[in-house]
Amino acid sequence: MERSLLQWYYRRTMDTLRYEGIHILLWRTFKICLSPLGELGMVTLCRKDLTRPLREIRAKVEVTFSQATESDIEELTTLIVKRYGPKAYKKRDMLRDIILERFAHGNKCFVAKIGAEIVHYNWIFFQSGEWIVLRRFIHLKDDEALCNFGATVEAWRGKSIHTAVNNQMLLFLKQSGYRRAYTTVSTDYKSSKKALYRVGWEISGTMLSFIPRGAKKTWIWRISGTLVPFVEKQIPEHQT
Repeated sequence: MERSLLQWYYRRTMDTLRYEGIHILLWRTFKICLSPLGELGMVTLCRKDLTRPLREIRAKVEVTFSQATESDIEELTTLIVKRYGPKAYKKRDMLRDIILERFAHGNKCFVAKIGAEIVHYNWIFFQSGEWIVLRRFIHLKDDEALCNFGATVEAWRGKSIHTAVNNQMLLFLKQSGYRRAYTTVSTDYKSSKKALYRVGWEISGTMLSFIPRGAKKTWIWRISGTLVPFVEKQIPEHQT
């Protein structure tokens, strides 16, 4: 277990240097050093006006797009476990339950496949209350949706698959009558931010957060722009 954990951290370090750069590696190292005291994060908040035209964006490889079904749950769970490393193996059942709960609430998971293999997954949430950071909620109107928690399988990164799937999600929302979409991305995920920029997402704000270990309160600082509607302190009454 210890060896596999070290191998996972080594791969993450190499991926960070390859896709993000040395300054991002230093930032993530600082967060790890600070982790005994709490969890530090910086998030970029984005919005998309779906009343404007959307162009079709293709991946650099042949992929098929579809909405995931409950038959994909086991594969999705495996991908999430691999994404978060050896420590996540013990939480497999919990992660599977989270996926089941998302489907039960009517949320949709979009996937890209090469052959029968899922190489990217991404979620659309239609109800207020999905956590952005601990103890904070986003309040969505009836014609708004949240796109979040996307990831590409490591072997297929750099092929614009994330960009193409995200674009498919926005096309789906636009055709379904939604007028605005929101998303978040960790500020230190340079490659993910590039994918969103290609699709035409607009930055609405940036925030720094710190969750002291064992505390019941999340500290949030607005770095730029607006944090609305991402950081409400309570879930709407009709969503409880």
